[in-house]
Amino acid sequence: MVSIIQIFSAGIAGDIPFLFFVGLSEIILWGLYLALSQKRVPNRFLYPLCTIAVGLVFTNIFFLLFQKNEPYLSILLFLIVFWLPFFIINHTWYFSIMAGVLICWLAFSFLKPISGLDMKIIFAGTLLIISTIGLHFHYYESIKKKAFLEFKDQKWEGHAEEVFELLNNRDQQLLLNNTALNATANGIAITDRNGLFTWVNPAFTKITGYASIEVLGKRPSILKSGLQDDALYKELWNTIINGKVWMGVLINKRKDGTLYYEEQTITPVADENGGITHFIAVIQDITMRVKTQEALENRNQELIQLNQAISDITSSLSLDGIKQNIIKTVKQIIPKIYDATLQILDENNRLVTKTSMLKPIDQYPSYVFNPGKGAAGLAIKNRKTVNISDTGNDSRFFKPEDPPPFKSFICIPIIYKEKIFGTLSVEGKEINTFKSSEERLLKILVNYAASAIQNALYSENLEEMVEKRTMELRSAQEKLLAQQQIERELQLAVDIQKSLTPHTMPDLQGFSLAATALPAHLVSGDFYDFIIHDNETLDIVLADIAGKGIPAAMLTSTARSLYRISSEGCHTPANILNRVNTRLYDDLTNAGMFITMLSARLDQKNNRIQYANAGHTEALWWHEKLHLCSTIPVTGIPLGILNEIDLGEQEILLLPGDILLFYSDGITEAVNSRDQLFGVEQFKSTVERVNQLTPELMIPEILQEVTRFCDGVPLSDDITLIILKAEQRKVPFIFAAVIDQLEDISNFIRQFATIYGHEFAYQVDLATSEIITNIITHAYLNTKGDLRGNISLCDDRMMIDFYDEGARFDPAALSEIDLNEPHEGGYGYFITRQIMDVVDYTAGTPEGNHWHLEKYISDSKK
Repeated sequence: MVSIIQIFSAGIAGDIPFLFFVGLSEIILWGLYLALSQKRVPNRFLYPLCTIAVGLVFTNIFFLLFQKNEPYLSILLFLIVFWLPFFIINHTWYFSIMAGVLICWLAFSFLKPISGLDMKIIFAGTLLIISTIGLHFHYYESIKKKAFLEFKDQKWEGHAEEVFELLNNRDQQLLLNNTALNATANGIAITDRNGLFTWVNPAFTKITGYASIEVLGKRPSILKSGLQDDALYKELWNTIINGKVWMGVLINKRKDGTLYYEEQTITPVADENGGITHFIAVIQDITMRVKTQEALENRNQELIQLNQAISDITSSLSLDGIKQNIIKTVKQIIPKIYDATLQILDENNRLVTKTSMLKPIDQYPSYVFNPGKGAAGLAIKNRKTVNISDTGNDSRFFKPEDPPPFKSFICIPIIYKEKIFGTLSVEGKEINTFKSSEERLLKILVNYAASAIQNALYSENLEEMVEKRTMELRSAQEKLLAQQQIERELQLAVDIQKSLTPHTMPDLQGFSLAATALPAHLVSGDFYDFIIHDNETLDIVLADIAGKGIPAAMLTSTARSLYRISSEGCHTPANILNRVNTRLYDDLTNAGMFITMLSARLDQKNNRIQYANAGHTEALWWHEKLHLCSTIPVTGIPLGILNEIDLGEQEILLLPGDILLFYSDGITEAVNSRDQLFGVEQFKSTVERVNQLTPELMIPEILQEVTRFCDGVPLSDDITLIILKAEQRKVPFIFAAVIDQLEDISNFIRQFATIYGHEFAYQVDLATSEIITNIITHAYLNTKGDLRGNISLCDDRMMIDFYDEGARFDPAALSEIDLNEPHEGGYGYFITRQIMDVVDYTAGTPEGNHWHLEKYISDSKK
């Protein structure tokens, strides 16, 4: 407000020079204040600038006071003097400015005639200047005290402004770290050396049910379920107390008593002397994953048993044999039952024959078979399944005088072509025995049994006919049964395969991925899968079963499940395929089949791919740099040929723009009307044409090219295609700027440079090592700090940025080096400039001192 009044008054008076001088002074002062509040100007620049700005303002004020003798200008001076300690906490700069203020103030006081108002202003101004000196000391001492408490082991004298800035940055970093820990989805718990909880995050409470106040000061044993051996906990404790990280899976108990599986990583925290002070545990609830895996295995086993049982039922034309097989199958697929009863009716719903699992039918209570009454009567009348979860509390159940020895009941009508042949009644030992999954399995069994019973009854009625006619009809019936069985099995296999195919693509960093599968018939002998490990690695699996139909479809499901089980523990692709071969060998040998399978493990963090191929088609590799497409050969024989196989493995490093194509032979072996194969070369030519598209757009282009080539000829084999493309990406890093970290930093950079070639990586390693050494030994000489930066991977170059907060480096101070003459120092910077295509250094950026290096691929420098 005072500045506005001053400018306005000067304008009215026509003092244009005064107006310009005042405006310039105020703009500079406010600019410095905003820069200080936003921390855009380092302290080493801020204090000299403040001195110059304050000098301009004071000169302006004293000049105007001398000319105009206006009180409000003195007020402006007092306000500026009052706020000075908050701008300048350095003793030297502050007292230099205050000395200038006092000299000018006294000079003004003695040069002008002193009126009553002037005397009051001089007195008030003198008191204010003296009080601001005390304010400065108070403010300085408060910073000093805080610095002593937080950094008492460090020498901070003479560096108050740096300590003040460091404290602010530290508080902001602590707040950011605490917010990140509280927001993470994984549970995090910190204990002291004795195992007592000292801190947990909200995710820990969500997983365990215990609030932080309930666990602080207690041991993790409150989570024990009692289902694990004490030896495991002993091994865990011995590992972490010796300073090593422990990783494993525990079965723990929540606060409400429910059990859960957790994947836990415990990391010891040591002090500067190496003594362990705390333990940090990162917890992930994997209960759903474990239960899903168990359910999948149980489902596969049920389907295998059901398929075998259905084959037994439909293969028999004897009614007695069919009934016995149905009862036996019910017991196999649902073991926890009391009894199962099959009731066959005639056209008038009169009882024809009954079969029980436990005892002769004449000894069984009559209420089970009383048509028109109870659950069985309702099932026949309404032609729908009756599922009674609790026989004691359901009016649909026909209750006898004595309570039945079972607690749940289900009755399924046997219907074939709108005709009811009878019912299948199953009794459960416990309440709610027949859930939706059990009911679905029984319905599938009854659907198959209906046609078998129909044909068996029909077959028995034909015994009085002529033997020749009977044989003809039986032959026709067998063909019809076979066709119906194939259709139902094919539909079941189609549904199973659809449920097992990945519905979404994984979200990758630096890579794009797309896939498709086109079966040549209803069911496919191909399958593909994506398995993510620890959010960093991705397994890409593609397999082709040497066979068609239901057996091949069942084997695809089994092979997929075995691969997922075998991949737990992060084994290499070759080891996983060896395990799958060992577990499938007997089944494949008995079925006379084999499987070709490839596995590629993508490490997103390190930009590497491990690859193993057991007899599958050779993958294609589009090299963006060379603009050509090559094949990746197989590394071993197919699965199921030998009990023990020796699979090789190779490592693939992808440049940005490189593409991997994994496919089944349905593409290359597609034929046209002239019996010509599409072939690998034509496939490569297609990839060369469409490689600039995204994987999602490449797939339809490739399939359209195959369809155009076939010219109406239907596919003879399944087509599966997976495309992985490496994108340009940026990888951040941060290391402690100490000489012990030099090798780790160099290894980190070298692993990304290797994708451009070993000679390229060698040169980048040599150049960056010089820069890193310069930062550690010169920028951070006798001080500690971090070396931050990022690596940018491009299709034509690699860029590396380093940031440090150390002393500045002046490249201009180094003279050019003549290698023919001896020279002391400067070789490292000279070597780096010779190796790298771009070497830039900028000191004092908002992120710190900045080194920018670029290295182009050969012949690509622009």
